[in-house]
Amino acid sequence: VLPVLILLALVVDVDTSINWARSFQWAYHSALLGGMAALVAVVLAVFLAYVKRQAHVWWVTAIYRLISLGYGVPGAILAIAILLPLATVDRFTYDMGWQVPALTGSVLALVYAYNVRFTSAALQSVDSGLQQITRHIDESARILGRTPRQVLWHVHLPVLRGSVATGMLLVIVDVIKELPATLVLRPFDFDTLAVVSYQFASDERLTEAAVPALMIVMIALVPILLLIRQGARQARSGKQ
Repeated sequence: VLPVLILLALVVDVDTSINWARSFQWAYHSALLGGMAALVAVVLAVFLAYVKRQAHVWWVTAIYRLISLGYGVPGAILAIAILLPLATVDRFTYDMGWQVPALTGSVLALVYAYNVRFTSAALQSVDSGLQQITRHIDESARILGRTPRQVLWHVHLPVLRGSVATGMLLVIVDVIKELPATLVLRPFDFDTLAVVSYQFASDERLTEAAVPALMIVMIALVPILLLIRQGARQARSGKQ
């Protein structure tokens, strides 16, 4: 509460000439990247968790664990590691006649970096929910003539709605506050709240930095409240 109060006090002291339209544009960029990355992350998480459930082979488990390591990689290192192969692809496309970089400095590169790092958060949530579904349900559906894809679509996904929503919210919160990867890989003039907060603070323009910083808090607060509500609902259903 105290940091939020300090931010509010700084916002009150901000000059009235601040460009609020620009601030909302930064908020839109942050929310857009968070939503795109979260959508891709949960799709990958559902696919990987279901493959792991169906295929009991060592290499599937190895891939699953390898992806889970992404969350521990610092954003700056991840951005540099991703930038090098993307630049190689862009050089190839340039030689083929494409004059504009296709991958470096693009939203696609950002979403790719976010998913390398944050898919594990969605994966843990989906896998935890999938483990609550007993294999007897799978066997019953297969006896009734359902294919594995139909079992996933008609049986597992309706049950996993809460876990999928939780995974999406976790990724959104992580993406909104991610700075190093966004700072390195973002497109030109495509700033986010985290980036401009850092830039203003680096220039010691703390009152101006308070506005995007407070917006980060407010935007991230929505999925956090939804997560709390989801956890309370699951706790009540568990007691029942």
